[in-house]
Amino acid sequence: MFMKRMCRKPLLPLLLLLVILLGVLFPTVLNQSIEKSYTELDELYAGIVIQCKLIPQTYIGADFALAPEIGDQLSRMDEVSGYYCELNCPYYFRDPGPSSGNSMAYGTNDIYRFAGEHALELCFPVGESIDFSGNDNICVVSEDLLAAASRSIGDTVTVAGSVSTAERDTNAPDLNLTIVGSFRAEDTDIPWNAIIVPKSCFFDTSELLSTAEGIRRWRVYTAFDFTIDQACNKEFDTVKETLQGIVGGKWLLYSTSRELYRAVQPLEKKLQMQEMLFRIMTVLFVFLPALITCLLCTKDKNEVLIRILYGEKPSRVFWSSWAPYTGLLVLYGMLALLLSQAMGYLNGWNIAGIVVVSILAAGIAIGLLCKTKLVTLYQSREG
Repeated sequence: MFMKRMCRKPLLPLLLLLVILLGVLFPTVLNQSIEKSYTELDELYAGIVIQCKLIPQTYIGADFALAPEIGDQLSRMDEVSGYYCELNCPYYFRDPGPSSGNSMAYGTNDIYRFAGEHALELCFPVGESIDFSGNDNICVVSEDLLAAASRSIGDTVTVAGSVSTAERDTNAPDLNLTIVGSFRAEDTDIPWNAIIVPKSCFFDTSELLSTAEGIRRWRVYTAFDFTIDQACNKEFDTVKETLQGIVGGKWLLYSTSRELYRAVQPLEKKLQMQEMLFRIMTVLFVFLPALITCLLCTKDKNEVLIRILYGEKPSRVFWSSWAPYTGLLVLYGMLALLLSQAMGYLNGWNIAGIVVVSILAAGIAIGLLCKTKLVTLYQSREG
């Protein structure tokens, strides 16, 4: 009887099947689009480098002087992938040199970045790459200083640090440096008789700064910036709070995170809309099949009326009427599962939710028919 009735009036059963399949198709397509958007978002986060700089909060144009303890703590953080620093202090040649007075020694951990910041043209032996991030006692000097001191690349010079450019500290320890390269420049703030050394020369045992006064005046970073690990870009707001806590209230942390947010905000808004639509469609395609199932069940009121009039128990009518719908919905659910597998996105919980809610809806609809008074059923049939 059930199958004959379905075949005589197939519109609602076919509509129910179509809605269940669409309830799998649309969320699957939308979920694939969401996953693609998340992949693009991850690539955006990983592809943008956030640079951070410290700005003195005292007043605009204040000299940059960062305590090395703060800079070193920042550089050791897991969230920081790299940093750049500069230091300087007065120095003089221990052995006879080309200058009658002191000049300046500059320290850095990246000689190439330093050259770019100060408009220097570096000259190294062919094929050599100089690393200033280690602890080697090396230096780079100007070509003019090489000529004036009658030195060449590969020679060793002995220098010493001093407290000021006006006097020499005769008690300062010797620092032997190997000349590994030279520089030249037409427009730079670096003196012609300056030397550029690795940062370690300001901190190691045989160092440029040896007195308490020299350390107090000159052992500070005159430039410091750093790069955030791209894996931490998503949590940059939290990372920024941690960084600001380390540097304290005297420094303002400036970052290029605005470029990151400008790039990801449109995609994040798109994702929010897609996820909202996904939730709406999931709920809609759970209850829409249930509504169609209820409409199908109401078509059984004539059969229910006749069976109850002939004295069949309402409970028996209920179970025998509910079972075919349960089987039909399970069959539709299996077809939806096959479609889901064919599309490469197995959404078993969603399909189970659609089927279970529709089965419950069928049970409620048939139960209400069985509990309705015969007079009411008859009147509705006549109507």
